[in-house]
This record gives sequence, C-alpha cells and structure tokens, in this order.
Amino acid sequence: MLVVRPEPGAGETIAALAAEGIPALACPPSRIIAADPLPAPPASFDAVVLTSANAARVMGRRLAGWPAWCVGAKTAEAARAAGCAPVHSAEGDGRELAARLAAEPAMTLFHPRGADTALALGPLLAPAGHGYRDAIVYRAEPVGALDPEAAAALAARRVALAAFWSPRGARLFLDALDDAPAAARRALAEATLLALSPAVAEALGGAAQGVVTASRPDGRCMHDLILGRWS
Repeated sequence: MLVVRPEPGAGETIAALAAEGIPALACPPSRIIAADPLPAPPASFDAVVLTSANAARVMGRRLAGWPAWCVGAKTAEAARAAGCAPVHSAEGDGRELAARLAAEPAMTLFHPRGADTALALGPLLAPAGHGYRDAIVYRAEPVGALDPEAAAALAARRVALAAFWSPRGARLFLDALDDAPAAARRALAEATLLALSPAVAEALGGAAQGVVTASRPDGRCMHDLILGRWS
C-alpha cells in the first residue's frame, strides 16, 4: 500500500503498519520546511492551540511549559515532546477542537500553524470570547513528482490501497500522478483510496473506484481503517 503524507509522519505510519505485517511505501507529496527565522510567540497568551504535529515539532522547546489544546492524539504526543503541559486532545478535527474550547473560560490562544491550513480557526473561537493569535511556522513544499519506487509499484499493479491524510496532500499527489506513466494512473483508478476525513475524500474526487473515509479524523481511526481494509 501507499502512505501519502509528508515525513516524519509517513515513516511513523509505515513503522506502525510493519508491526502489523503490512508492507507499505512512503509517497510524500510535500516536505515540511520550517520558517526561517521562526516567529516568536506573542508577548502575552494563555495557551497554545495546535492543529498539526508539525507545528509542535518545528516550534519545539519554544512551547515548553505552556498548556496546549490539540486536534488529536499524534499532535498531543508532539506537544508533550515539546514540553507543553498540561496537554488536552480533542481526538478529532479542528471543528471538534473549537467545540471543546468553547466550553472553556475565555483566554488568549496562540496558534502556530502551517502556511496552508484547511480551517480558519479564529472565527470559530471568537464566539466563546477567546482571543486568537496565529503565526505561520512552516510550509509544506510540494515535491513535484511521485516517489520513483511508489510510481513503479503503481505501474506494476502492486498497490491495492493508498492512504491520504490531508486534502492538499491528496491534490498534490493527483497533480504529480498526471505526469506519471499511464499504467500508474490506471492502477490508482483500480485501487481503494483511504481518506482521513470527508475533506480528504472530496479532494480525491473520482480518482478511484472506491474511496473510504475513516470514522473519525484521527490517527487511531485511520490505522484501524487500514487494518480492516488490508485484511
């Protein structure tokens, strides 16, 4: 199967699948590039809000000691590694994170994020009285072409499943596929595509005969979906 997400997430997923006996190839649609220089956190805020594990990895110890509200388990894990405490996880998507925060007392939130964010979080937080400050701390730079090993596996019809974690990653993969051999394009059309969320499934459109969406937009549900479809 193909794992279509940037590193280090692709490698983490492949390791987890290998432990289940599932052979997988990484096909990163982009590479994570940290902002240079990294923007400093605001002079005053109460907690960090994280919608991406990449933001926590890039910011690192600059976030140490601050409470963090995270979109899901993997992002929460990265926040803990950065030294955030306490760490809360919505176990879902950005809208579920905003809903969790709506029940909290008003505070000022700092949102380090990527340049391409699917959801504008600030307007969702405003009705609860939360202040919002964001900063772009990384960008996902398109790699431009399919990974050669992944393209060869597609052309040889050795790919039964392909899993996608973001709408932009899905679009970049399909753009790159346009320049791949016709056999690779035909093979993808016959594969089953797995989407982390409805937004990812929408980005995939009619690229294949079957697109299946995880029951919830989090890493555990995606892992369970892959296991169920592989078996």
